[in-house]
Parts: sequence; structure tokens; C-alpha cells
Amino acid sequence: MSRKKLVVKLESKEYVEIEKQIIRVELEKSRLSREKGMIILNKSVFLYFVFMVTGVFGFMNHYITSSMLNFIIMMGLIALIVGTIPYVIAAHKEQKNLSRILNNLLLRIGDHDKEFKRRLG
Repeated sequence: MSRKKLVVKLESKEYVEIEKQIIRVELEKSRLSREKGMIILNKSVFLYFVFMVTGVFGFMNHYITSSMLNFIIMMGLIALIVGTIPYVIAAHKEQKNLSRILNNLLLRIGDHDKEFKRRLG
């Protein structure tokens, strides 16, 4: 069944409620993606600090050499960079998704009330 036929069969009140639910699901999906990125970012920051503390204490107590310290510092930075990438990607996708939803809503409002759209910006 095509979307136009479905719209014709539904009353306008039911259609608006379905659209609200779709928007809520899209927003929740976007939040979950961002939360996954945040979890990875938190773990990478923790791993970075573990590398730094281990390297500094190991170097101060002469358990590791300066070349090993450099290697540990580089591994910490790599862990931090790799952990940041998923969060940045998720945040960027969420921003684009929210902009798309807002533009669609503003266009729909503009179809019904151009004065209201002008007041919003």
C-alpha cells in the first residue's frame, strides 16, 4: 500500500500522531547512536590516562626506558584519537538529522501559516 493511500485512509489526527511517533523514534535512535559514541569516548579517555600514568610512573622508577615511554605515550594518543572519531561522527549525523527534521517541520508550518514561520526566524 502506497503512502498516499495510507494517508487517505487515516484521519488527519491519526496521521499527525503517527508523524509524532516517527519523529520520536528518529530522535531516540539518534540519541542511542550518540550514547554509543560517548561510551567509546569515555573508555578511550580512561585508557589514555592509564597509559600516561603507567608510562610516567614506570619511567620515574626506571622500569621503562625513554623509547618505551615514547611508545606508551603514542599508544595513548592513538587510543584517544580512535575513541574520539565515533563520537564526532555520531554527533555530526545527529546534527544533520535534527536540521532535516526542523526544516521539514518549518516547511509544513510555512504551508499553513507563513507569519508563524517568519516569527521563528
